[in-house]
Amino acid sequence: MIVVVGLSHRSAPVEVRERLAVTPADLPARLADLKQRTGAGEIVLLSTCNRVEVMAALPPADAGTLGELGGRIVDALEGTAPNIRPHLYLRDARDGIEHLFRVASSLDSLVVGEPQILGQLKDAFTAAHGAAAVGPWLNRAFEHAFRVAKRVRSETALGAGQVSIPTVTVDLAKEIFSELGGHHVVLVGTGEMASLVATLLGRAGAHLSVVGRTLERAREAAHKLGAEPRTWEEFPGLLATADIVVSSTSAPGYVVTLDQLAQTRRQRHGRNLFLVDLAVPRDIDPRVAEFDGVFLYNVDDLSQVADAALTDRQREAEKASAIVSEETESFLRRAHAERITPTLVALRDRFRKALETELEHSLRGQRIPLEAAHKEALQRALAAAVEKMLHAPTERLRAWAKDDACGDWHTDLLVSAVEELFQLTDSPATPMKNESAKR
Repeated sequence: MIVVVGLSHRSAPVEVRERLAVTPADLPARLADLKQRTGAGEIVLLSTCNRVEVMAALPPADAGTLGELGGRIVDALEGTAPNIRPHLYLRDARDGIEHLFRVASSLDSLVVGEPQILGQLKDAFTAAHGAAAVGPWLNRAFEHAFRVAKRVRSETALGAGQVSIPTVTVDLAKEIFSELGGHHVVLVGTGEMASLVATLLGRAGAHLSVVGRTLERAREAAHKLGAEPRTWEEFPGLLATADIVVSSTSAPGYVVTLDQLAQTRRQRHGRNLFLVDLAVPRDIDPRVAEFDGVFLYNVDDLSQVADAALTDRQREAEKASAIVSEETESFLRRAHAERITPTLVALRDRFRKALETELEHSLRGQRIPLEAAHKEALQRALAAAVEKMLHAPTERLRAWAKDDACGDWHTDLLVSAVEELFQLTDSPATPMKNESAKR
């Protein structure tokens, strides 16, 4: 079972989310730190502009301690960002699985139906694999989550309509400038979302410039976008000529500051400036919005605009939610059945060893020893008898464990009852107590 601890656009504004944000370069170190501080054997860290979530797993047999693991994760995140605790949510067991499936299916996204989150989730899973932080339980949960997302895409129109952060950005740009042909767009950073925005603006006729940390990085991105590469030293001058600035970097501080913009105002001659801040932590000082003619939108602002355009998707979202609920129950039924499998194996082994012990006891009393072939035939008969005797109980126990009306407590009760009734916690070699054993 899994536990999810984190925050998202639903629980915290961008100024809070940015305090926990992790860059791809820092991800391995943060994963290692979380494993050490929480004792989690399996852990994935997802960090996007809209959410930071820690997903950890325990075997079904240890599901009762999920809450304790979740508490340690909360403490670890609080240690990283003091006073973050009130914004965190903790979802475990069934709720944790369903949350993972909803995130993968884009039902919990800023823009419901956007496709980027699935790729980000896969990247986080791959990074955890690379850091040796994923084991069988998270592997199983994430693979199922990816299948759920694929099913939602194929069976609903949740992703139709092209309502996303990039399309909303382009629509806002058209509202500000009417026509985008001939307008100058400066892309700062090469994040996936920002590149999508720049691509759409370029298709609408805007002239693109790309500013990278190095000229080589800028050239690489510019080649893909059909843009002009520029150095970081040229950026202040570009602010004076830009109509739209799209920023998405992993810089620790503001890339566009109040002083920078104040210095360019005379050169701009009152022209409008559209600033799009897609970074978390934010790249653009929010105070610049106080200037006349400056339109600043961060990811939260863009999501509010997108939400207004998503009413037509509500019905599809309901269909997708039904699929997620169905798949959650299916996953849990299999997990519960697997929880009881070791007990069933031990039960069969217990019966087999008890009968074999009785057979050996009986054969030792025979004056004429059985031939090997006869003894082997008796052993096969005993094995068949065990299978026949335990077939119906085994199937019934599996069915009870799969019962979707039952939770972990029910499966644990079944396991405990069977282990107690048949003394499965004893040494496997010890026969069950019976009258013949006393002879």
